[in-house]
Amino acid sequence: MFAFPPSPRFGPRSWPRRAAVPAPRAWRGQVVVSVLVLGLCLFAPRAGAGLLLLPCWPTVAAPGAPFLARHGLALIGAGRLPGSLVVHAAGPVPVGALLARGLVPLALPAALCGGRP
Repeated sequence: MFAFPPSPRFGPRSWPRRAAVPAPRAWRGQVVVSVLVLGLCLFAPRAGAGLLLLPCWPTVAAPGAPFLARHGLALIGAGRLPGSLVVHAAGPVPVGALLARGLVPLALPAALCGGRP
């Protein structure tokens, strides 16, 4: 069998030294941040989609029909979690108004939220 002689250009000394490789904690942190950002993008509320409104704490009152109509949200029904509501956003989702009221909007299919599919 034919074997190539070792070359100084491509030998084991040509690879980067250990100090040139990022610390193990750095790449682990990047992976964690990437997974968190992708998770937030997955559940970010979108216009024209079904939303699950989760209360931040148990004492948050469910928003009334005037509040939902004023912000372009149509009530589908109650969610499977206590105090949650399933709504449909016809236009842009008013995330700021919902968070100020103590509700966290999550984009989920209506079938998973307890509403009609």
